[in-house]
Amino acid sequence: MRLARYFAKYYLMAISLTWFALVVLVVAAMLIEKAGQLTKQPEAVTTALKLALLNALPFGYQMLPLACFFALIIVGTFMARRGEWLAAEAGGVKGMGRWGGLAFVTLCCSFGAYAAGETILPM
Repeated sequence: MRLARYFAKYYLMAISLTWFALVVLVVAAMLIEKAGQLTKQPEAVTTALKLALLNALPFGYQMLPLACFFALIIVGTFMARRGEWLAAEAGGVKGMGRWGGLAFVTLCCSFGAYAAGETILPM
């Protein structure tokens, strides 16, 4: 149980970092694309920040599955390189002991994104 919790915490941190990076990249590209129009505005900085915050929500909702997938690849690679997967297998931890935490975090992120997409995003 402790090992699954450790893997889940590590995976959740990777999802958070990957999700943040993807959303920042997409919103920054959108702001760069609209930079010409924003320079003509009298309050360009506040308009750009409002535009970035308003676009971060739908892009964040769209980027979450991709962030989960990339984070799974990243976590698997780092743990395999550091020998944690092999150590868990050598210690007798089978199947759900290793993958249970990752599956739990993925399901929680999926259901959380679905609930947010149905309630928060339409507003």
